[in-house]
Amino acid sequence: MRSVTNSIIFVMAGHCEEFVWAFSNYIGMIYEKIQYIVALISEFARHYNLNDVQAARYMSRYGALDLCDSQYDVMHTQSFNDMVKAVAEYCKHNGGLL
Repeated sequence: MRSVTNSIIFVMAGHCEEFVWAFSNYIGMIYEKIQYIVALISEFARHYNLNDVQAARYMSRYGALDLCDSQYDVMHTQSFNDMVKAVAEYCKHNGGLL
């Protein structure tokens, strides 16, 4: 009985370690996405002479933050300059005036 219990605990511990690894990896990916979006907001603000709060509100109002979230996998491989232009164009297409 003891060996069966030890085996079950060992198997559960193995799955727990896998879960912890997967969860920490997921948290790391979210953290990287947040860092990227914050940096893009800052670059957008600098480019259009806004403060970060104004830029974030503008980008949110015209759907650019949702775009950044859904398209992060592609966007983070491009230059910030290109992405600032793309975000501005996206916002303009959705009614933005910058």
